[in-house]
Amino acid sequence: MEKRIYEVKGMSCAACAMKVERAVRNISGVKDVNVMLLQNRMSLIADEQVIDRGLVEAAVHNAGYEAFVFDSRSKLQQTDDSASKKELTRLCASLVLTVTVMLLSMGHYLGVNLIEKATVNSSVQLFLTMLVVILQIKYFFSAVKAFAHLNFNMDTLVAMGAFFAIIFSVASMSALDDVMLSAVLHQEHPVYFESASAILTFVSIGKYLEGRARLKTTDAVARLYDLAPRFVRVKRGTEEQLVPPAEVRAGEVVILKAGDQVGIDGMVLDGSGHTDESALTGESVPVKKSAGAKVMSASVLLDGYLTVKAEAVGEQTTLFRIIELVNDVTSRKVPVARFADLVASWFVPAVIITAAAVFVIWYVLLGENVALSLEFAISVLVVSCPCALGLATPVAIMAGTGRAAAAGILFKSPETIEQMQRSDVFVFDKTGTLTYGNLTVSKIISADKDLCDMNSVIAASLEQNSSHPLARAITASAKKMSLFAVTDYQYLEGKGVMGRIGGALYAVGNEDMALLMGIDDKNSLSEFAIWQKVGKTVLALYKEGAVLALFVIGDELKPGAAPLVSTLKAEGIQTVMLTGDREITARSVADEVGVDSYRSELLPAQKAEIIGSLKEQGHQVVMVGDGVNDSVSLALANTGVGLAGTSDIAVSACDVVLLKENLMDVENARQISRRTMLTIKENLFWAFIYNIIFIPVAAGILYPAFGIKLTPMMASALMSLSSVCVVLNALRLSFVKLNTLSDRKGALTFMRKRIDIEGMHCEHCVAAVKKNLQALPGVTDVTVSLENNQAQLNVPESISDEMLKSVVENAGFKTVGITLC
Repeated sequence: MEKRIYEVKGMSCAACAMKVERAVRNISGVKDVNVMLLQNRMSLIADEQVIDRGLVEAAVHNAGYEAFVFDSRSKLQQTDDSASKKELTRLCASLVLTVTVMLLSMGHYLGVNLIEKATVNSSVQLFLTMLVVILQIKYFFSAVKAFAHLNFNMDTLVAMGAFFAIIFSVASMSALDDVMLSAVLHQEHPVYFESASAILTFVSIGKYLEGRARLKTTDAVARLYDLAPRFVRVKRGTEEQLVPPAEVRAGEVVILKAGDQVGIDGMVLDGSGHTDESALTGESVPVKKSAGAKVMSASVLLDGYLTVKAEAVGEQTTLFRIIELVNDVTSRKVPVARFADLVASWFVPAVIITAAAVFVIWYVLLGENVALSLEFAISVLVVSCPCALGLATPVAIMAGTGRAAAAGILFKSPETIEQMQRSDVFVFDKTGTLTYGNLTVSKIISADKDLCDMNSVIAASLEQNSSHPLARAITASAKKMSLFAVTDYQYLEGKGVMGRIGGALYAVGNEDMALLMGIDDKNSLSEFAIWQKVGKTVLALYKEGAVLALFVIGDELKPGAAPLVSTLKAEGIQTVMLTGDREITARSVADEVGVDSYRSELLPAQKAEIIGSLKEQGHQVVMVGDGVNDSVSLALANTGVGLAGTSDIAVSACDVVLLKENLMDVENARQISRRTMLTIKENLFWAFIYNIIFIPVAAGILYPAFGIKLTPMMASALMSLSSVCVVLNALRLSFVKLNTLSDRKGALTFMRKRIDIEGMHCEHCVAAVKKNLQALPGVTDVTVSLENNQAQLNVPESISDEMLKSVVENAGFKTVGITLC
């Protein structure tokens, strides 16, 4: 089986899409087919022989349309500006001609008599109307082509309405004489040239506005194609060559200079700089890149110079995998849309039959004249709108997934959009989901506060040769400060490490190490129990009979964890945390985050059993995990949300992939799914109600009692308006406001600031500045550069510049300036 995407030309409504889909589905060897009216494309899964022999193109041609293989590397989403301008020119000319015809036919009601004689007046109307027909001949060509294949579409209704209005008017003209216009025209011998012109013009105006609005709904997706550079600078031999991204081979060396778009995924071999990855992740903070770092396609090198080894090229890059994923979602239908498509496929034939029945009823059964009976029949043809039914779902799906993709949220199927908005239980993994998953030293308690940094260096010196996670946490706490040489090093299993520094014996370990170091003072070890009660691990730095410092180590909570849980609970959603960690650690995190319940010390299979039990109880379960060790649970849940990031975008267990490190995007994904489904239901409601109300009115149901009727001109305007309203309603999804941490009451609003500093001379100075800045409440991601003499950090709104200045100066340095990054 092979998947292939085709571009389909000639479709104008949902009836067209259903006929194309039916024609291709009847081919032996086609497993699945979906026609996308909004993008004029079709995706299918079929045997290779079916595709290679051109059976698909032949079937589409026999149905009255044309199909071509779609090249995903081309930017077919972009509109042809020249074609759009020509369409607008024809539309403007049609509008001028139509207004003139209206003045000729109805101007006498306004006291404007351009041509008095009825024969001359109607002849000029006919001439101008035929010019409108020529300008909008596409509707007639489409209708004839569809009829030749025994098909009917939206253009069939438009063309039939205009055709019968013109034919009847020409026949009526034969009875006119040269009497005054007001005495005959629209009375004894009415003509409907203004209706024919208005039908074609107003429908064209609606189609044009609808097309522009539809383009807006696809903007977020179409812009993904613009993120791929036209050329990539590749080093081949001793020369640098500019080649298209598709021609770059894996393993080649790509040169990136400041301002370059990255066209491949790869690893930095040499150089340094900062990249903007906001196009993919939505994160605006530049990311530092140096040797060994990964770069992604669609990012931009803001400064510096990099040589990169290409690892993923062409359609294997992150960008094209995202594009393929988004296209796959928009190519499939949500279950709620299938009924609408079925109705739309039979809609046009039913309208034609209804219009014929209306004429017969008024003319034969009720005995009205031909003109009035025909007017009702034409109005029924023109007012009916299958387009609104056909567009109701795809424009909403496109706008919703486009908005999500722009925010770094990828839905892997339209069923997920429908499923997620019904969820009532959210299950979270702990490690790597609610917490970062990396042990860090969260607090250093030193007997002598002035020696805190020294104690950190001593402990790191002892642990520098160990690969234990606790040892790595302590080593990382010393950052880049110079470490001491250690002699007589010993590793004591279950206790810790010891060794001599400068002749003195030091040790880092747990409480059991205290006895080996000659410490039996329980008061000095009392804080062990305090921190262990809240799930933290505590190690002490010992020196021959004394406790110099305690290192409190734990898994740091992600900033968005508590706000996310709070938001979900406020909306009546049950929250559960499942973890393999020990009870005391799980309880601590559960209390800090605020989940309704938690289970600890679980194996992956046990997590899956709990999720299965929740589903059996009738709950709609969302599982949020890291996409790797929780794959079973992610697959079993009704909706799996993966936080693995772009490198794991293809993880099959996940239904939703979040590209940036913002837990609130879990709630944002739910909100987008909810708003998208609400928009689909609104669109379908409007489309059905519109036809249910206006088709009977156009048929003249209100005429006998109230004298109310719709003219063909009014009917064409209403028909166009219905489609435009459906598209504009979907377009609102592009402006959905998403949650951030600042949206939560009492949450911190962060700003990225740069502090220029004078007086730093070594890494000890850097460590002192960094330590003081990190001590400020709410401050995160502190980086201090000795080379640039500056610090950068995320600062909550509550921390003023004066406070930052004071902290730096308390460390013994001078603040030159503080600016926003």
